[in-house]
Formats: sequence, structure tokens, C-alpha cells
Amino acid sequence: MKTTPLLFRAEMVRAILAGRKTETRRIMKPDSKPIGRPGDRIWVKETFQICPDCHGVINRADANNNLRCIGGGICGPLGKWTPAIFMPRVASRITLELTAVNVQWLQDISDDEALAEGVGRIVRIGGATMADFGFRNYRFSETHVSAYSFQFPKNSYLTLWEKINGPDSWPSNPPVWVYKFRKL
Repeated sequence: MKTTPLLFRAEMVRAILAGRKTETRRIMKPDSKPIGRPGDRIWVKETFQICPDCHGVINRADANNNLRCIGGGICGPLGKWTPAIFMPRVASRITLELTAVNVQWLQDISDDEALAEGVGRIVRIGGATMADFGFRNYRFSETHVSAYSFQFPKNSYLTLWEKINGPDSWPSNPPVWVYKFRKL
């Protein structure tokens, strides 16, 4: 069994923590090998800060939840965030176990797989609960009126993919590694 780091954006870390994200897709580069095989582990790298008082980790994914210092005070966020690429293993709070590794053309993703990618769904608008209002459009901020405009999860995933990989990355339909995992 090997352990490998993998970067995740704050929004996707929240989806992992909520149990909505159980797979991720990464572009398959020429001559690339998968990061692991079933049974191997991934430790999640995410954007963070270190509190100068208690040396605790503050994660951007839950920056609205203040970290309590050892001395009883409350930590940050304190200023500039450290990019996920620089997160050391000791600061990581999430470990995933790979359950399957496959290859797929990006646009072959199904609605069920898009849901497993953790795309956002809205079920509440103001005080009204909606049974099935729509899926997140990642081209807009979460609070924008058009942010939840898709009927199907795959359309939502398209906008998430382009937000992460660039505006022309969906039409190019690259082959991708599909990593399915469970949170340990």
C-alpha cells in the first residue's frame, strides 16, 4: 500500500467532509500512470494557515469556523492563505482509500458520477424548501441568483470542471483517470 498526496479545492474538501464527494477525475497526461490502485491511500492537500499562537491548522474549507487555541483564545483566519501545494503531510486532516481506478473520456461522465464528484444541489431558497430546485452553476458565486440553474448534475459538473481546468477544457474531452474513494 502506498500513500500519495492530492490537491483539492476548499469547495471539494467540504463535499468530501459532507460525504457527497466519493470520486475525482484528473486529466490523463501522455505516459502518465495512475496515482495509485485500489487499497492505496491519498492524503488531501488543501489551502491552509498555521495559527502563530497555538500552531493549529486553519483550513480554508471551514474558515468560517474559528479554531480554538490551546490557550483558550480563538484563531483566524489571519491573513494570507498558504496554497494547498505547500501543505505538509502532518497538517492534513483527511485520508482517503482508493476503491477503484478507471479511465474514461471526460464527457462520458454520467449524472450519478457527477453527483459522486460532489456537485452542489439546492433544496432550500430563503425559507421555502424545494424538493428538486437545481444543481449549481460554478460560473457564478454561490449567492448569485443564477448559481443553481441546472436540471442535471452533469451540466453542473461541466461548469465545475471548467472552473478548475480552464474554459476550453470540457470541449477538448480529454481522457481522465477516475479515482473512486472512501474517507477513512
